[in-house]
This record gives sequence, C-alpha cells and structure tokens, in this order.
Amino acid sequence: MASEEELLDETIRPRPSPHVFSPPLRYTFSHAAVLCVLFGYDTPSRMPPLGLLLLLLWFLPRTVVSILAAVALWMLAPTTGHLRALLDHPYGSGTPPDKIKNADEAVSRE
Repeated sequence: MASEEELLDETIRPRPSPHVFSPPLRYTFSHAAVLCVLFGYDTPSRMPPLGLLLLLLWFLPRTVVSILAAVALWMLAPTTGHLRALLDHPYGSGTPPDKIKNADEAVSRE
C-alpha cells in the first residue's frame, strides 16, 4: 500500500501524458494534415503517400522532422557556394567601377 506522502505527491504532480505531442505540436500536426489534404485533393493517388507521411509524423515526429530537415538542407547546400562567391566579390570579377566611391570619398563634400 502506498504511503500518504506518495499519494499526496501523486495528486500534486500528475504523471506526464504518455502521448508525444504537446498542444502546440498538435496544432502543427493539424496544419501538416491540412496541407496534405490540399496537396492531395485533386490527385487521389497522392493521398496514400501523404497519409503514410502523416502516420509516421504522428508516431515518430522527431525522426520525420529530422529527415525532412536533412532533405531541406541537402536541397539548399548548392546555394552556399553561390552565396559565398557573391559575398567575396559583390561586383563580379575585377575591380569595381569608377562610380563607386570608397568611404572617404563618400563622406567628403565636393
């Protein structure tokens, strides 16, 4: 039999829910479900894969979100080289045109 302190502790601090999703994540899942319905509405053949994605998202949310984030990063990876080149040489190769002033010429009043 449980002692009085254990019973009191159980009534003050209830056990956490075994379900993975907290209310904010349920709202996110609801939005994902609505997006899946919108993407698959015209083409019923898209519904089974989207339903499978939602089922996996419901039971394995961290895994599915990690895989989707990895795919998004993989798709964005080629742009990093272009952005780095743009930051290194914003005006292209060679020297900047004469119209562009340096800092001293820009603040002087001529």
